[in-house]
Amino acid sequence: MIVEGTLPSAEPAALALRMANHFGHKVPVETRNGITHVETAFGSFALEPQKDALGIRLVADTEPDRQRLQEVVSSHLARFAREPGASVVWL
Repeated sequence: MIVEGTLPSAEPAALALRMANHFGHKVPVETRNGITHVETAFGSFALEPQKDALGIRLVADTEPDRQRLQEVVSSHLARFAREPGASVVWL
């Protein structure tokens, strides 16, 4: 299953880089064509900096894995955003 979202941000590229650096110590991370790809044990996610937001795409095999991945990505992005009230809008 695939879930997409966005996080409004004044610094989406810097946010993607902070996420890559954090997760890169734990799981495979690769940046291709400006998009950061992160592989976890329960799915993968991609972060794509846009003009005023960070685009997010999650891929998981099961509903429990999707829920877990969505929670992990949301909480980490909120922490690393450095913007008060930063929150992912899941589409």
